[in-house]
Amino acid sequence: MHRVVVAAASVLALLAVDRPAFEVASVKRYVEGSRGEAERKITSQPDGLIASRETIEALIEFAYRSGHSTEISGPALLHEDDYDIAAKAGRTVTVAELREMLQSLLAERFKLVLHRETKSVPVPYLVASFSMVANMARFCETLSMFADRAVVDRTGLTGTYEVTLKVPLDPEQRKLMTPGRPFAGFGPTAGINSAVEELGLKLETRKAPVDFLVIDHIERPTEN
Repeated sequence: MHRVVVAAASVLALLAVDRPAFEVASVKRYVEGSRGEAERKITSQPDGLIASRETIEALIEFAYRSGHSTEISGPALLHEDDYDIAAKAGRTVTVAELREMLQSLLAERFKLVLHRETKSVPVPYLVASFSMVANMARFCETLSMFADRAVVDRTGLTGTYEVTLKVPLDPEQRKLMTPGRPFAGFGPTAGINSAVEELGLKLETRKAPVDFLVIDHIERPTEN
């Protein structure tokens, strides 16, 4: 889900300074139907990176992934268009270096300027009430599709269990699963709480720190 977050003046903007850059890179807007049902993916290679039919948001997420839950806040442009990128480093590089190179590319070609900030916001926590359910990490990923942000596991349960989650969806939510359309979850869903409680669990909302990547500026790139 995308939210407008006011940038704190004291937070330093993350600029493409002293970061490694690709030796050569091609950026082209993906044209719907040009390659059939092209798969969305970002592929790391020993000497470069290939992005197929990816949104700017997905590119930013890959470039700035920090190993824990981070939300991206910015304009609709982040997910309006899809892009194909073919980039070469000119040498063998690590995935960490590829991420930094993609940061440089986003700054140069998409004019991306962003900063990080941490906000204390309501976060859904999954807690155990009286019965045991599935692999909690994977189950929380599923539950997150029906919430406005990632669900945090606080059940204390380990192991793997069989789960059947029945959540009623309205017609507009069903449209979100149209083939070829980016899917980032169903958003807040009224029936998720009762569906979880049927499994002997419950969702509790608590305040917790959440990292945000706040987009200060972004443009459509000049293609080549």
